[in-house]
Amino acid sequence: MVGGGEKAADCSLPVSSILVAGESVEKLFLWGHSACVLDNGSNKSVLVFGGFGGIGRHARRNDCFLLDPFNGKLKANDVEGAPSPRLGHTASLVADLVFIIGGRADPSSILNDVWVLNTANMEWKLIQCTGSVFSSR
Repeated sequence: MVGGGEKAADCSLPVSSILVAGESVEKLFLWGHSACVLDNGSNKSVLVFGGFGGIGRHARRNDCFLLDPFNGKLKANDVEGAPSPRLGHTASLVADLVFIIGGRADPSSILNDVWVLNTANMEWKLIQCTGSVFSSR
C-alpha cells in the first residue's frame, strides 16, 4: 500500500538469459568497467571497456568488447593505441565518439586523462584538454 491506500505500480523488468558466443563470457566477469550502447541503425551493441577482473582476475584491463545482446555475439576489439588499463572511469557516447574519462591505474594512481574512441573506424585518440582542467578524483 502506498500513501492513503493506493496500490503500488508494478516496477518489475523482464529478465532473460543471453547465450554468449565468440569470446569467452568470462571476459565480462568485471567490475569498475564502463559500458555504453552503440546504435548504428540496424547494428546495436554494448561497448564494454576496461575494469578489473576477467580471466587472470587480479588485474586492471584496457580490453574493449562489443556485445550484441540480440544474437549473443561477444567480440574483442584489439585496437592499437588504447588507453592504459583502468577501472572506475566513465564512458559517454556522443554521436560516433565514446569519451573515456579518468579512472584509476592502481590504488594510488588516479587518472585525469580523456580518450576518444571513434566507433566508425575504431581508432583511439588521447585528447589534450585546455582551459580549466578538472582535478583527479
